Amino acid sequence: LRSDRILERFTENIWSEMGRCINCHSPERNEKQVKEHGEQMSWIVPHDPGATLNYMRENGLIDLGDPDQSDIRTKPTGLVDHGGGPKFPIGSLSDKRFLEFLRDYAKIVNDEYSSSEQLPKPSSIRLHATENFLRLTDLPSKWADKLMRVDLYGRTDAGWSDHRIATAESWVNGKQSVWQGIMSTVSSRDQHPPHKLTSGSYRAKIYVDQAERLRADPDATFAESDFVGSMEFDGDWKLGWREPKIVHSRQMKDK
Repeated sequence: LRSDRILERFTENIWSEMGRCINCHSPERNEKQVKEHGEQMSWIVPHDPGATLNYMRENGLIDLGDPDQSDIRTKPTGLVDHGGGPKFPIGSLSDKRFLEFLRDYAKIVNDEYSSSEQLPKPSSIRLHATENFLRLTDLPSKWADKLMRVDLYGRTDAGWSDHRIATAESWVNGKQSVWQGIMSTVSSRDQHPPHKLTSGSYRAKIYVDQAERLRADPDATFAESDFVGSMEFDGDWKLGWREPKIVHSRQMKDK
């Protein structure tokens, strides 16, 4: 199987999420963590996804016998203790992307695929994690600690776009009744998604996993029955988690 195919999948599914990890695990930023915990903290090779993948495999971050239990997945989901705290929920889109690569990579290394044609087809969409954060405030207490997905649609001359242009999945912070997520832009497979969101008008469709189906089964997906409402807003987007786009739940419309 072609190594560039493996690297492409790693880059798209896992390397694209490394912005969550660089402060503790990149040698460009983690001098304090290395002093406290040792050189093993630096498992990201800056600007080199191929070398990072090799390091992960050689140092046991990927479990080829049970890929679902790989450290690179169990630590950021909070399944095992992680000094940096959970980074994304079990069953979320990020978790699914990690699982997809880890399972396929284990099968490749273990010679369970005899040809590249047996690899699962790539997703029909392409995602790009931006530095734009959306925060929804004063959410219902019944959604506390649940997984929430927010899909954004843009304004067009004919109304709202037919397909979502950005998406994010994260927990609802039960103590503060707040949800905050990193928006990823969405495009078809044959296009390159934008690297950031622009000022304008947006419609947000909101889904909540109230029954915790996705936590029980990470391969499960959100259904229309999980749709809880929508809201519309406009304005500019800033960069970074300290300056999210803030939208109050009173703007939410019924289904």
